[in-house]
Amino acid sequence: MQLNVLSQLLVVWETMINSLYRKPVGYKVYIYPKTLLIKKNEVAYFGIPKDMDLDGTLQSGELCSTAGKLGTKNEKCMPMEKRFILQYQWMPFLIGALSALYYIPYLLHGAVNRDIKSLLEVLRSDKPDAVKVCQTYFNRRANPYKKMFLRSLLNIIVKILYIVVNFITLFGLNNVLFNKFNSYGQSLIKWSTQYSSKDYDYMGTVNDPTPGNLILPPFGYCELYESSKDIKHSTANSHKFICELSQNILYQYCFMILWFSIVLGIIVSFVGLLILLVRYVTGMFKTQTTRERNMFGEIIKSLSIREAEYMDIILKKRPDVYKEVNNLLMNGDDSISLNEK
Repeated sequence: MQLNVLSQLLVVWETMINSLYRKPVGYKVYIYPKTLLIKKNEVAYFGIPKDMDLDGTLQSGELCSTAGKLGTKNEKCMPMEKRFILQYQWMPFLIGALSALYYIPYLLHGAVNRDIKSLLEVLRSDKPDAVKVCQTYFNRRANPYKKMFLRSLLNIIVKILYIVVNFITLFGLNNVLFNKFNSYGQSLIKWSTQYSSKDYDYMGTVNDPTPGNLILPPFGYCELYESSKDIKHSTANSHKFICELSQNILYQYCFMILWFSIVLGIIVSFVGLLILLVRYVTGMFKTQTTRERNMFGEIIKSLSIREAEYMDIILKKRPDVYKEVNNLLMNGDDSISLNEK
């Protein structure tokens, strides 16, 4: 008897601890959002009816209990569809995976533009050697035209990859957040125009759930079984609680920042791709024109798109070196091999 009482006290204590920390780790938390979304006057929290026993609907649409008297089943009451909220178990790992996903194009960008980085390091020195610059970056034997073209093409692919990663993140999060993430930012802006006392009133006076509650509900039902056995008695029981997923509140704000960051990233990626294409097309046009004069009035030899990009960087960073490099490319030098053959 004492052991039985002790086991019940332990269950009560466990329930109090879970209620205090509100972290139902390992529990399958669920709500009824599909049916209760239109029954706003009968909802305590989003997806949770005011009466815990009401877990089904009649043909008329009225809420009912699927459990009849004396443990029988109410045949007229159809169970409401459950939506399980399991994101709290793996959300940190998902965010970590997204950071790794965004790191891929960054690594590729660094690998593709190693020549640009090395050129910038040379230009940062006190006295860059123009002859060495020409031998390293304008040598057609060391850097054939196909190799230079491939670098330019890979640069475009990296820019496209940034756009692809943003869209993968956007639609991937939309898939795991109940198809509500794509419009999350717009819904937040619309919701923010309401009077603040309605925004945070959890006791059923809010007509519509907050955008954050639609993607990650902060409250849900969690069920667990109690089971104990001693020499004289064995006990089995089930418990149903309303649990608060307090971490979901934090994730709602995190996803708000993430949504605006993704949208900004898509815009910046498209603009970056457009600028790169315009620069390449302009550079291609310039390299194909014959005997074009530069800003010093001197004639430039035909350059590849990548080499024209080198020249633009040199001009912006070190105009003095640009003039020397341009003279070497125009007049030629025995120590510089600019031809592939």
